Amino acid sequence: MKKHNFIKMLCIATVFTMLLSFGAIFADDPIKVVIDGTSYTFDPAPILVNDRTMVPMRYIFEIMGATVSWEEATETVTAVKGSTTIVLQIGSVNATVNGAQKVLDAPAMLYQDRTMVPLRFVSESLGADVQWVEATSTVVITTKKPEPTPTPTPTPTPTPTPTPTPTPTPTTTPDSSSGSIITDFVALDGFGSMWSVASNIQEGDVFYGDRDFVLTTVPDTVKGADWIKTANDSKNSGGTVATFKITADADVYIAHTDMDPSKPEWMSGYTDTGEDILATLNKEVTFSLYKKSFTAGSTIELGENSNNNQMYLVIVKKK
Repeated sequence: MKKHNFIKMLCIATVFTMLLSFGAIFADDPIKVVIDGTSYTFDPAPILVNDRTMVPMRYIFEIMGATVSWEEATETVTAVKGSTTIVLQIGSVNATVNGAQKVLDAPAMLYQDRTMVPLRFVSESLGADVQWVEATSTVVITTKKPEPTPTPTPTPTPTPTPTPTPTPTPTTTPDSSSGSIITDFVALDGFGSMWSVASNIQEGDVFYGDRDFVLTTVPDTVKGADWIKTANDSKNSGGTVATFKITADADVYIAHTDMDPSKPEWMSGYTDTGEDILATLNKEVTFSLYKKSFTAGSTIELGENSNNNQMYLVIVKKK
């Protein structure tokens, strides 16, 4: 326990030292970001490091239409949009755009469990124009729209000779159980766009829709099952946050963080399996697996997290 606390304090001290060395500024007036006329809210909010606005990596890249990947071993971020590939590494002022070396005024960094990247560098590397409005502390980004391709004038073609339509061969409709057994999924809180239904859960999968946590240990009991990728920000939501149905008899597993021993009331019917799921970004977090059996056609309600540590994960395994 003392060793764990020491490591935790060391990580906090390291992040704090990085912020001081980078010259982080947390302004009284929040920094606003407007992209193509739309104002966006980020969590955490943008910060200034060496006079450079830093924003959460995954949000800004997805807003700009780029595909993002994270390599845990080297703490490297890769974003791809069209023919442009950007590579950044946590703590390094060196980056590449299509293989060309670039030097950053402020490196990518970890802040509040998020990977923060320099907004101007990312936007301009993806071909956008960036302006800073001092009076309102606003970053205005204008993306460059591709020139429309002129539509060629069609040339008349001769009327084809009709051919007989063959009698269709009857086909068998596949059993719905061959696909995901999770159906009619609905997220009810304000972070529903970050939730998604996935299949074949494995080690190496990204844990949340709005964080870069990676699953490092998945028990064989649930490996390969269907699952629901939740939003970490939903940890603060109250009441029922999502519902779904199942097409077959199944065991529903809730992976709930061990950082808070208390469990929400809606999980009272779930049994502790004694198995754990482990996930990591800049630290390892343990989630205990709780199980409850449901019959085909059941509606499962997912309630509040009961703490603001880390949001739970949902796994559904057909019996």
